[in-house]
Amino acid sequence: MSGGHRKIVQFATTGLLMAGFIAVPAVAHAATPCGWQADEKWYSSPCAEAGTYFHCTDSNTPVKIHIEHTYASREMCVAPRETRLYADPSIGALKNVWAIGAC
Repeated sequence: MSGGHRKIVQFATTGLLMAGFIAVPAVAHAATPCGWQADEKWYSSPCAEAGTYFHCTDSNTPVKIHIEHTYASREMCVAPRETRLYADPSIGALKNVWAIGAC
């Protein structure tokens, strides 16, 4: 196989040939998991000072979430994708968050 033909075959099989070098795309970060992710947890405690609720959806519809704090719970509607949540001094730290239905 001639050199020119080899480059064409290589380009056809990889789709990424630039001046004789194969360009490798950077590895993408892992997909963000759906649901509650506590990211500011207190040492050896299930409670968190802050975290993110990721509402994963193919549509653009909001969802109602249940937010469990140390001393009380509350509900709120959130838009698709990422919503930051924080502890509330009047009802305590964040314990858990989950979707409960449509808004």
